[in-house]
Formats: sequence, structure tokens, C-alpha cells
Amino acid sequence: SAERLRENFAAVRRAYRAFDPLICFSVKSNSNLAVLDVLRACGAGFELAQRGRSRGVGIGERWCF
Repeated sequence: SAERLRENFAAVRRAYRAFDPLICFSVKSNSNLAVLDVLRACGAGFELAQRGRSRGVGIGERWCF
């Protein structure tokens, strides 16, 4: 669920807070737009196999690696 995604993201962020990381999600693992929207709202970055793919999933390239 979206709530579980938010909880898990927050737990990872808390675990690494001393490093102030950009936590990234692999779009190739799940490109469901609803999942990506939740993660984007949480502040996630995204890892893409192909740079141009960011437009196809609605992610600004600023947050893509």
C-alpha cells in the first residue's frame, strides 16, 4: 500500500540520516506510476537504465541517475 511505502521509505531515511543520502529507487524494478508518485513525494531519487525513460514515467531528470 502507499502507506507502507511511505513507512518503509521513512525507516530507510532514519537509518541513514547521519549521511544525508539521496535514496534512489530502481525504476526498472517497478515502473508503476502510482508507486513512483508516492516515492517522489517522499523525496526519492530514481535510477534509470536509460536516461530518456524519465519522460515515460513522469520523473524529472534532476532526480535521475
